[in-house]
Amino acid sequence: MRRQVLAALVALMLAVAIAGGAVAADGIAELGVFTRGTGTLNARLTEVEDFLVVNSRGVKAELGRMQGEIDALEDTPTPTIADTLRPAHAVPIETLTATDFWQSFQDNEYAAREKYAKQVVQVSGAIARIAYYESYKDLFVHLDISGEASTVSCRMLAAHDSWAANLSEGQEVAVIGYYADYGGGWIADVQLKDCAPA
Repeated sequence: MRRQVLAALVALMLAVAIAGGAVAADGIAELGVFTRGTGTLNARLTEVEDFLVVNSRGVKAELGRMQGEIDALEDTPTPTIADTLRPAHAVPIETLTATDFWQSFQDNEYAAREKYAKQVVQVSGAIARIAYYESYKDLFVHLDISGEASTVSCRMLAAHDSWAANLSEGQEVAVIGYYADYGGGWIADVQLKDCAPA
């Protein structure tokens, strides 16, 4: 019975020491004393209590620090619904017409790709067409490029489908979204994704 009590105490002391961050050298020395069986059982229990009190202070301090971090996170404001319906970091790096945006890719495709990569832009122009593409499961608003077959293709966030569905061809709109791709070739659409009304 006495060995079982000592084994349980040794295991408990190790668990507390590890939870406190590290097994202290004096804790290991105390464990050595206990396992040799010196002293009376009451003296050993007193030493164990002292060891637990000392190590529990560190555990309590760490728990207090962690609770402070949790409290700070809970004070962080949650985004509003309006924030979640717009592209993240919705301050556009540039506001321009659909024609000017498209023309920047015609003038220097490499420079335009570098400039707009993963950036939010705001484009405006007349609607060439509105289309739902089954393969994407999204609604697209295509903005007209003056005198060209190409468009600025705006893939709308699903939350704005009702807005886009009420638009009509020829209507002037402004859209904000992330630059996604440039098609190149004969019909060279510039594509924006995660779009919202500006």
